[in-house]
Amino acid sequence: MNEAIKVEIDKAVCAIKQSIQPQKIYLFASHAVYALLPRCMA
Repeated sequence: MNEAIKVEIDKAVCAIKQSIQPQKIYLFASHAVYALLPRCMA
């Protein structure tokens, strides 16, 4: 797995753990998915 992708996943996990609000989790998760998709498909 790409090191940059690992870092993004770690950031997402930290943000989800720190944020109980579902909207923030959803927004962050969707942002992470759109950020990672081009890298995964490249």
